[in-house]
Amino acid sequence: MSLAPAMGYLVKSSFNAEPQTYSLERIQSDVSAGSLPATALVRHEKQDFWYSVGELIGEAPAAEFQFTCPCCKETTHAREIDVGLDMPCQKCAELIRVPDIQPVKDPAQDQPLLKRGAFLLTWGVVLAIGTEFLALIGHAIIGGLIVETVGICMMINGYGKRQLYYRKHPPADDPPLFS
Repeated sequence: MSLAPAMGYLVKSSFNAEPQTYSLERIQSDVSAGSLPATALVRHEKQDFWYSVGELIGEAPAAEFQFTCPCCKETTHAREIDVGLDMPCQKCAELIRVPDIQPVKDPAQDQPLLKRGAFLLTWGVVLAIGTEFLALIGHAIIGGLIVETVGICMMINGYGKRQLYYRKHPPADDPPLFS
């Protein structure tokens, strides 16, 4: 009878490096020996997000949050980097999965931001070009450029929020971002 392989951590020494499989003990010993920097990226095989090795081994602070244990209904706490992993409850010692307490936000809510940004960008261009043709040089051109800039910023913000959403919640038919 063969034993199932123990779950491990994927570690990348830099953002573009290929991930290597490590055990927690190997991570700790390599950091102690200086062959693995505390700034390297790591994630558990069950997780879909990366964080620093320093956070994992306690050399860097990791944000904590509280949640209710589904077994004993008492408030317990966990680190944000433990989301999706099983850990014992501090009160009843029952093994529970750390929930993701960040609400799932629909990316469609960012569509108005993108539309307003595109609208402002268009009107900024119209104002800037229109003032050139009307020879109304001065404040109107600057106003058009300001409106364009605000529109571009709104569009970038909207696209950024959508990318963060899809990174954390990829569609089921898409391949994972990190394999």
